[in-house]
Amino acid sequence: MLLALSPMVAVALERAQEARERAAAATEEDERHFWREMERRWMKLAQSYQVVARMDDFMDSMRLH
Repeated sequence: MLLALSPMVAVALERAQEARERAAAATEEDERHFWREMERRWMKLAQSYQVVARMDDFMDSMRLH
């Protein structure tokens, strides 16, 4: 089942994409490492937002039953 992305998830995924692009364009290894780490963190934040949304949906469905 496909779920619509929340605005917060969408922003985090956009930021991850931006970080990925900056890492690809970086000329220094330290800079590449920094942007790869930022991408990883933005992706983790997006996943966290998704987990919270699923838990909210689950709790809402439990209240209905």
